[in-house]
Amino acid sequence: MAVKIKMAIKKIIDITKVISNNMVIYPSDPAVKIEEIKRHNVTLTKINIASHTGTHLDMPKHMLENGKSLDFLNLNDVIGECVVLDFTNINDKISIEDIKNKSINSKNIVLIKTKNSFDKKFNKNSVYLAEDAVKYLISKKIKTIGVDGMSIDKFHSNNCPNHNLLL
Repeated sequence: MAVKIKMAIKKIIDITKVISNNMVIYPSDPAVKIEEIKRHNVTLTKINIASHTGTHLDMPKHMLENGKSLDFLNLNDVIGECVVLDFTNINDKISIEDIKNKSINSKNIVLIKTKNSFDKKFNKNSVYLAEDAVKYLISKKIKTIGVDGMSIDKFHSNNCPNHNLLL
């Protein structure tokens, strides 16, 4: 599928996490395994990784049985101007009260920065977005939302409300 991307590039900021054998993974996900394979005169790198490890994109199929998978992604939805909302001062959840005074518009990709960015091991008490905050972002018709935690929902959320709202 050919996708045309129309935008003037001002500055590209890469927020992806480095993939390594000892990176933080979600409990019960398979460990990352990277190995070099030397064959003839070349070196190949073999990478075994779950699709939801490190920096990743959740597609509707992640939660919805008939949802679209990654091969239906429109790159225009994930590339563009963004606003970074710094919530490194919050220890628990980000609520609508924390977000509603921020300058957000429908052209924005919203990136949420929290203390999760600094976790060196899995943190079951990671900062997450409250459902009212997600509903508010949806009402602003943002393009995409990115979080620095392992999930957009609270760890062990029973019904993953934020996933279901967004996907």
